[in-house]
Amino acid sequence: MSETPGKWVMLNVTIDGVNQRNIFGTSYGGYAGSDSWRLSSPIVTVEKEYNFYIFITKSGNKYYCHENNYGVAGAYNQYILDNFMSNSKHDIEILDSETIFI
Repeated sequence: MSETPGKWVMLNVTIDGVNQRNIFGTSYGGYAGSDSWRLSSPIVTVEKEYNFYIFITKSGNKYYCHENNYGVAGAYNQYILDNFMSNSKHDIEILDSETIFI
């Protein structure tokens, strides 16, 4: 399965001293829809084609993330991410957009 989120951030999640990186992908719902979000399984491989990072996850999904679309789409998705981070028993940080992902 592949995903192309409208906006995305990379999370560094530390579980029992082991770091993993996950994509939190978000999209605007538009006029008649609602905003949506998706949290990837851990990233195992990163490729780059043109202006897209291709993150391949442990579950085999591919996330096609445009390099200029780093961030979170909408207040609802930001609320979900903030709530997820503050209620997690693990250490989670959002990596800076200047991070080199490859």
